[in-house]
Amino acid sequence: VYMLDAGIWIPRGGKIDIGGMLFLGSVSLSANGLVLAVGGTPTNADENPAVVRIFRLKLGEWLELGEGVKGKVEDTAYQAVLSGDGTIVTVSNYYVGPVGSAQAESNDALDARALEWSPDQNKWILLGENLHASAPGPKSGYFISLSDDGTIIA
Repeated sequence: VYMLDAGIWIPRGGKIDIGGMLFLGSVSLSANGLVLAVGGTPTNADENPAVVRIFRLKLGEWLELGEGVKGKVEDTAYQAVLSGDGTIVTVSNYYVGPVGSAQAESNDALDARALEWSPDQNKWILLGENLHASAPGPKSGYFISLSDDGTIIA
């Protein structure tokens, strides 16, 4: 994460260590630049099934909020988008595995969901129900957008 200062991009906070656990990732930054969400596909789902990890900048360090958002479908990549204040994250997934019957089964499970940060419980809590595509295709869930206040998903 970098911040523009007098025409020069300066690192903001220390290095963010995601431990090599994701590939094919997305990133989303809150409006104030203090919360960062990273989404992707776990490189080892048995070791760490988190597909979205969220960090908050505090005292110059990026600290993870909770244990990440867990994935439910193999051979899919996950996108993450934060609300303006970084307290709500939307997560959607899309198929990246081999073409064939596994793709059709995975497409049936593609969804989008919203979660809200609960500092009291130190975890991300599901808001409402998961949203499912009415006619999923190989790239359903590839794009997702969230309003600044976190109340509208597209």
